[in-house]
Amino acid sequence: MQILTTAKLHRLLPTGQMTRLVSFKEFKKYHQEYPMTNCPTFERVIAEIDDVDVTKSMVSIYFDDGSSMNIFYDGYYERYNRSGKCQSTGGTGTMRGINWKNHHLQIRIYGKAILLERLVAVCCDIFNDTMPLSYNGLVANVMDGTGSLKTAEWFNCPLNIEPDNIEWCSFSGNSSHGWLSKRLYKITHHVYRFSAEDAKLADVMRNGNKQMITDYCNSSLYRVD
Repeated sequence: MQILTTAKLHRLLPTGQMTRLVSFKEFKKYHQEYPMTNCPTFERVIAEIDDVDVTKSMVSIYFDDGSSMNIFYDGYYERYNRSGKCQSTGGTGTMRGINWKNHHLQIRIYGKAILLERLVAVCCDIFNDTMPLSYNGLVANVMDGTGSLKTAEWFNCPLNIEPDNIEWCSFSGNSSHGWLSKRLYKITHHVYRFSAEDAKLADVMRNGNKQMITDYCNSSLYRVD
């Protein structure tokens, strides 16, 4: 098995975010003390995971009840029942799993709708065995802006939810990142991967000088297209 690690996810939390970090075993023990309800929390659903694999092409999730799923980094997913039989597919190339409010891909697990990029990020946390006790207030940010199918189409780029393209950030950081991604594309006609915490980029964008913006992108950011 080839493991894809990511420095962005090793950081775990955006600057200033305060929460307790625990092992996956501690996370499960804490959240499984609470019963599974008709509307379970995100953490309660994650506590039902037994193990994960993180590879170059996908993450595989194995649940305590014997079921499993594969999430590919292009957004396609497969679900398997306890007997190992493929139960359903969705995501990229299908009309299933699209949240039409934000145009992100999601999957429903134990009654809880969860964005695919959020599950990929959590799988990396589980694999690294370091995770926040609560994910409240944390957003899995797709750093090249392609987490939204609508934005990916506008950029003429494929959706990419591989771990190296995801980071945890705040809701406000995620919102600002989305605006900056589109603004950069209008100015440079290119798609770049950058962190929601890139304060230098924010300063350059506020300056408004297109040449300075282009120079910074060329020297400091990863160009996708």
